[in-house]
Amino acid sequence: MSTTVARRPRVRKDLRTLVREAKEYILCAERSATELARDLGASPATTARVLVALRKQLKARGGELVSVRRGRRSHYEIREDKTAAWERFLRVVKSVRGRLGPPIREEDQDAAIYGS
Repeated sequence: MSTTVARRPRVRKDLRTLVREAKEYILCAERSATELARDLGASPATTARVLVALRKQLKARGGELVSVRRGRRSHYEIREDKTAAWERFLRVVKSVRGRLGPPIREEDQDAAIYGS
């Protein structure tokens, strides 16, 4: 009689998914490379490729991924350039403003709030 072991099929995640998850993990808590590899369920080599891709993505958006050392422990942090983040925010506001229509005059706002 032979016995077979039921194995769970390995689900391979693509690099884009791993980068997104790595960014979420780093933003949520201080993670070292080893902890990040464990959380992603990936090998250290794959985690290194994910970190390179994340650095490239952040650099394109005006941010950076830095390794910070506190005492004997190191972890990753995401730092964004405030002006780049502000410019992205303003672009979103302008795009939404165009969809909302023209602004309401103060007299019309007062009439809507207090009645005329």
